[in-house]
Amino acid sequence: MKTLNKMCREADKVFEKVMSNHFQMNIENIKFDFADAVILGLLENLINHSKSILILVENKQYSSIDSILRTIFENYVFLSFVLQKNTSIRAKAYLYSTKIKEKHFFNCLIEDTLNGYKLRSFLNVNKEDLKRQFSENFNVEKVREIEEKYISEIGMRRVEQKWYNFDGNTKTFKKLCSNLNFSMEYELIYSILSTETHGKDAISNFSFKENRVDILKKFKNEELHLSLCELYLLDSIRLIYKYYGLKQDLNNFNLLLGLNYKYRK
Repeated sequence: MKTLNKMCREADKVFEKVMSNHFQMNIENIKFDFADAVILGLLENLINHSKSILILVENKQYSSIDSILRTIFENYVFLSFVLQKNTSIRAKAYLYSTKIKEKHFFNCLIEDTLNGYKLRSFLNVNKEDLKRQFSENFNVEKVREIEEKYISEIGMRRVEQKWYNFDGNTKTFKKLCSNLNFSMEYELIYSILSTETHGKDAISNFSFKENRVDILKKFKNEELHLSLCELYLLDSIRLIYKYYGLKQDLNNFNLLLGLNYKYRK
């Protein structure tokens, strides 16, 4: 747990180092754009979810750590894909796809259908209030423009196409993992962790014996979760430093890792 704590602290420093050692050093030639927002945003997701796992493990509450680790893995795979090559266009695809999903959700909420009515009733809001609230932060016309760019700039055939499906064959997250040589992680980690996420582990809360039913206290192999969080953060930090050409920061980070590893041994 101490090691993951240290890794989170190191990851927290990445944004500041990227801003000071990359952007401020080249302030006249380089501007912060959508690609940088996606890259550092995905890292921020990794950090925050890792901290959530730390809190749960610290308090011996294991019920949600599978789902959180699954999300961490997803963010790590997405970040690896964005930084692999063609970073600018891949980051733009991720960003456009996010906005398109927001529009789809908005349309579901305001549509004049039974489903739309049920959603609004469940949320206890009316259509006009939703339109007013969304209009402040959600420009429908702008999203229409993004949908057009998703096809014309990114090269997708339709707006529903997964943002990472550039070749037309990467239709699932599993296939994406395979393309990135993460097949083992997908099969051994992602598939197993999905059991809790999809609510298929309810029966594991009980022990059945003759004339007796016991409620079980869940226990997880916390070392597995902590180690994987540490690994994904570690590799993400390295990938980001390499992408921004921060050789000195990368060397310092690798030196810190070497010292910590020596200490742990």
